[in-house]
Amino acid sequence: MFHRLMSTDKLTTSERWVLIFLSLLIVCLFIQPVVELMAIVPINYNEGWNAFHSTHALGQEKLYPRADQLFSNNYPPLSFYLVGGLGAVIGDDIIAGRLVSFGSLLSVAVAIFVLLQGPLGCQFTPSLLASLLFLGYFSTHYRSYVAMNDPQMLGHALQLWGVVLLSGTVTPHRDSRIWISLALGLIFGSLFIKHNLLAIPLLTTGWLVPSARGYWLWVAIGVSMGCLGLCYGIYGPDFLREILFHSRQYQLGKMPDKLLNWLHPAFLWMLYGIAATWNAYRKHSWLVVTYLLGSLALAAAMAGGKGVDYNAVFDVLISVLLLLGIGLNQIKPWLISTWIRPRLYWIIILALPVILAVPSVGLMHEFRVFPAEKVSTAQVIDAIATADGPVMCEMLALCYWAGQPFEVDVFNTGQKMKTGVMAETVLTNLIEKQRFAIIQLDYSNGSRRLPEAVNQAIFKYYQVRPPFPPPDIEHPAFLFYPVKLPAEVTGA
Repeated sequence: MFHRLMSTDKLTTSERWVLIFLSLLIVCLFIQPVVELMAIVPINYNEGWNAFHSTHALGQEKLYPRADQLFSNNYPPLSFYLVGGLGAVIGDDIIAGRLVSFGSLLSVAVAIFVLLQGPLGCQFTPSLLASLLFLGYFSTHYRSYVAMNDPQMLGHALQLWGVVLLSGTVTPHRDSRIWISLALGLIFGSLFIKHNLLAIPLLTTGWLVPSARGYWLWVAIGVSMGCLGLCYGIYGPDFLREILFHSRQYQLGKMPDKLLNWLHPAFLWMLYGIAATWNAYRKHSWLVVTYLLGSLALAAAMAGGKGVDYNAVFDVLISVLLLLGIGLNQIKPWLISTWIRPRLYWIIILALPVILAVPSVGLMHEFRVFPAEKVSTAQVIDAIATADGPVMCEMLALCYWAGQPFEVDVFNTGQKMKTGVMAETVLTNLIEKQRFAIIQLDYSNGSRRLPEAVNQAIFKYYQVRPPFPPPDIEHPAFLFYPVKLPAEVTGA
């Protein structure tokens, strides 16, 4: 089966230079995320959240807390053990998670290339372009997810390589039970890393049911159910409650705007891919179209959730780029002039969603403010580390690096309160008693993740003190310290 990956085509000089230019551009776009990968600077709220749970997975704390606690865990457990194990070796779960995430992102790009070259039967140029555009789109439109401590990309990588193995592209014996078992293990096992990555598992199920190998599906489902029962036995009913009944506001009206905002630069690729493959009859291309439609439906269902980010459409992007590769593969290399070929013309046009987005990234601004952000972050971490008592961090990575325990999951606790699952007084009473030595918020005028009553309690019983973040940094942190109150108020 290895000869399938050797499918190639003749590149013109112009095509070669366009692909070289695009590759160099992507390398430049990746410089800053790679520089920040080892830096003690937070990228996103998720980083500290995942790091604390990775620490809990290998420690004494419960991985899935009780409903009345001020933090939650709505992710399956596998990524926490994987990242926690690597973090124990290198000494930092956030850095470990970033390494896993960045490696997974590159692995997904390679898997896209292999799938296009193998079962989809595309030539070298369309396959390479699709992989480059995937990396380019991430480094511009989904930039915060490049090398961020989050299990999303790991789940996608496992699923796509499971599809590669299931297709027999890189296996010498396509029907080997070992390879089929490994493929299904990767595809369905990924759900124990991120449970809402359903598009490929559902597509795999639909593909296997009518086939002669359908019995393998029942084996995979049986093993998955066994793993689910094992999780229930280890973590108890809190596991199912946190995963299946997680408190979250749902705003149906914001779903169209979110999808439009997340995907509009890729509409060109979507229209081109569908139009170019409409009458292509490429092997397995109908599966890619089904993958696109299924991932769009799932993304639409998830987009209304409060706090759901553009990672909800990653499956959509992957399926669109697979269609794009199939479509570009149909272009015939006849000349329309003495200097340009239709494929070169389309390569340039299809690269525009990446090239035109480069100015909005603000590369020079990132490099200019990054030193100031490192200094500011170090000052905040030092202040939190020396706090005489518990600390409530909105940016959880700051508390993690400061060595403070996980006290309050600001987003999920806020969602519990906003959905009525938890009373606001559970947190406001602690604030009134000034239980926290420091409260760190991302904005000086309160947290968008908390109810207004909680913010007002913070303003009443706490006040902002130095160190203050410098202007223009991406992740400012404000420290609120208790104001002096009569002893009868604090209970002292």
